[in-house]
Amino acid sequence: MARRPKRINLEAISDSTHKNHKKHVMALVEDLLRKHPRGPSCTYVASDYRNCWSGHPKLVSVDNPNHAEESCGYDDLTLYRFCTSLNIDGSEWDFRYRMNEWYPDLGKNGVTRRSRRLAHRIEGAYRRTRRAGRPGIYRVKWSSGALGYNAPSTVFIHAENPDMAKMVAKCSIGPSFPNAECEASFEEEGCPSTLMGKNTDIVKKCENLIKNSQKEIKKLQESIKLLELRAAMVQTYSISAVGS
Repeated sequence: MARRPKRINLEAISDSTHKNHKKHVMALVEDLLRKHPRGPSCTYVASDYRNCWSGHPKLVSVDNPNHAEESCGYDDLTLYRFCTSLNIDGSEWDFRYRMNEWYPDLGKNGVTRRSRRLAHRIEGAYRRTRRAGRPGIYRVKWSSGALGYNAPSTVFIHAENPDMAKMVAKCSIGPSFPNAECEASFEEEGCPSTLMGKNTDIVKKCENLIKNSQKEIKKLQESIKLLELRAAMVQTYSISAVGS
């Protein structure tokens, strides 16, 4: 009698610090590479799938119809965290590199087939999660305002969703971007304590621009003094020349 396959620990996949993280990540990879994956509960069989023009069968029906048919029952957040734990975006090209790492003896055609299958079943979930956003860090990009294109215009905000990120950005630092509009995009899950490190770049750029501007101001002040002296001397000479 065949043993029942062990369930994949989705929490271990989401947590890169879990002691069995790599083991369950590879279990997920192996499952999604199947023509008919068993799914997170190891309950799906071939009859639960329908053939698709892409060559990657999809589930006929699932309890959660929110795109789970194409990701074989796995939820978007789990697949998103799977990608972030590997520092990839779920694209075919990222998986090609990983295939060579996971299966070093696999031929070129095998790498292509497996990479495409994983991308077909994972990339959509990754992109949907990023578009929808998660509680965490958002990248807020401001349009060019009073300071022009040279001034740094990207700030990181902690928020629940994109709309909240824009609202927080406008309330907290909006006055420093007069006459500018902003757009927010999800960056990563994280807590407010990471903001200081994230925003270090914009602070340094502002400080460097301040130093450069101060140098320019000093040069302009020296030029103004020289021009004032020149104007005064020319005028003095002209007056004295007329009176001589």
